[in-house]
Amino acid sequence: MGWSWDDRELLFEQPGIRDFDLLRIFGEGFWAGRSGVPIHRPVTALSLALDRMLFGPDPIALHRVNLLLHSLASLVTAAALGRIRPGLFPLAFLVLFLHPLGASQAGWISGRSESLAMLCGGGALFVSLGNGGRLSEGARALVTAALLLASALSREDGILLVFPILVYAGKRRRRLLPALASAATVWVVLRLIALGTLAGGVDPPSAASGFLTAADTFARGLGMLLLVEPIRAMSDGVPSSGAFILLLPAVLVLLCVALSKRNSLAAPLAWMLLAFLPFSHILPLRDGITARFVFPMLPPFLLIVTDLAARMPGGAARLRAWAPVALLLLPLWFRELRVFGNQELLFARALELQPGSRRARLLHALGMEGNGRKRAALDALRVLHAEEPSYGKAASNLGRLLLETGRIEEAVGVLDRAVYDYPRNRVIPLLLGRALRGSGRIEEALVAFEEATARDPRMGQAYREQVRCLLALGRKRRAVEVLALARKVDPRHPALARLERLLEKS
Repeated sequence: MGWSWDDRELLFEQPGIRDFDLLRIFGEGFWAGRSGVPIHRPVTALSLALDRMLFGPDPIALHRVNLLLHSLASLVTAAALGRIRPGLFPLAFLVLFLHPLGASQAGWISGRSESLAMLCGGGALFVSLGNGGRLSEGARALVTAALLLASALSREDGILLVFPILVYAGKRRRRLLPALASAATVWVVLRLIALGTLAGGVDPPSAASGFLTAADTFARGLGMLLLVEPIRAMSDGVPSSGAFILLLPAVLVLLCVALSKRNSLAAPLAWMLLAFLPFSHILPLRDGITARFVFPMLPPFLLIVTDLAARMPGGAARLRAWAPVALLLLPLWFRELRVFGNQELLFARALELQPGSRRARLLHALGMEGNGRKRAALDALRVLHAEEPSYGKAASNLGRLLLETGRIEEAVGVLDRAVYDYPRNRVIPLLLGRALRGSGRIEEALVAFEEATARDPRMGQAYREQVRCLLALGRKRRAVEVLALARKVDPRHPALARLERLLEKS
């Protein structure tokens, strides 16, 4: 298992993670080099920075840590569920660990935010439900709040675990509430400092269209939980679920009935719906139908299923005996782990599910490249760019791969057109500048790099490339000024020392 998806960019290009810079980890967004990405996950970033410091650029070691985190998250969350429903622990652990939905966070390095959020959130729930022990009630409330905050700082929807903590706290609710409110306040303040915003910057849909899309999304997510729907790594849009669109209204009606009768099903039903909200397409913070967004629905779903089973004659007594049945998930989990560890296989499946998805076609081509099949990837990107001329990511990746394979003039042709076609894309002028510099057109390359920093003033790579061009053109004074900007954006980048030596020699 090697790198996939955003792993390389996250570990090698994000300054906070690369340099183990705590101020940047906590004071900037998770994707510090990308403008307009409202994600703040400092606990996840800190864990990746620690791994990079301990193991270096070794993807195998990082995959092992991911697997360990997934195991611990399943163990701790299952223990918390066992405190809510005695006897559930063995079954809950095996289902949480072996369900194919969890393969993405076990097999994708960048996806460890899900495991960390569940580990910390499950720990908060477990501690809040404890009886006696060495912790006083005040200390228990503080530990619970600290773990909830760590969960929210691992992935945004971790904050929603405040609901099951308060619901199942019983008489402790009064003690827990001030501590949990403080944790939520700290989370909001840190997010506002790092990002300047609380929400996601996506315009919410109308109420009617939003609810219909949410109902289809819920049905698809429930299908993945029940293993009757293929496990999805991504989706462009939400395919209609047909009559299953009624599942969400049915669950809402069931929740209302359970609340009116003070039924034990009410709490896990409400918890499952809250876990669904971040990817429901009703909230601005949303994504497609993907395994990593469905997985948080699994713990409350287990409580619902076992609650219904316990109502059957002898159901509660047989709860522990059901655990070995969960081992049937093992071959499915291994299959999904293999798929999520190979981007080409992963997005070949995505293409089967959505043949017209341009994003899946792009990621499949990048998977070919990752597997060393650069010629096949190049052909696939050429076809995609020809058929989808409005897709900027296809143009930028085609230009990048042409440049990397030595087809510089073809790369210049593709990227030169793309700069004007995609005026908001910050990567295309950077790649064009590199292609022009490779062909010896230094003055034109400098203009392209300046365009890249005009589009994104935080783009350290473009500033460093400008310095190289300015030195080649003999403009040392301007090179010193731009190097100061590069140092301000990314002060600990290893290339800065080399550029300073070049300046001294010039």
